[in-house]
Formats: sequence, structure tokens, C-alpha cells
Amino acid sequence: KNEEAVVFQASLEQSLTMPNIVAMGSYWAEMNDAVTEIWNLSNNATNESVEAILTRATQSIKNKIA
Repeated sequence: KNEEAVVFQASLEQSLTMPNIVAMGSYWAEMNDAVTEIWNLSNNATNESVEAILTRATQSIKNKIA
């Protein structure tokens, strides 16, 4: 096995399946924005900046479903 396949398999084993329903749109919209923001950081991304972006997206999602 190549290293990428091993890492991908390990990730799949820890993942949770998400339902394919319209209500998940609010999740994906927020996460799409977060991933775009992280992508745009490029080489300037740090663990702290990525964590802050994902924390903000998570809180926004929680606020929408509260």
C-alpha cells in the first residue's frame, strides 16, 4: 500500500457518515466557506489559524441549529 492510501483509509475508519438531506445545506455552506478561507491562506496557514477558522464555522453551524 502506498502512504496516501494508508492515511486515507485511517481517516475513513474515524469518519462519520452524514445524511444526504436538505438540512445539511447549512453545514456544507459554512464548511465550504471555511475550507475556501483555509485554502486562501496557502503557505501562511498555521495550526492556530486553521483551528480558529474551523471553530468559527462550527459555532456558526451550532447557532443555526440551536
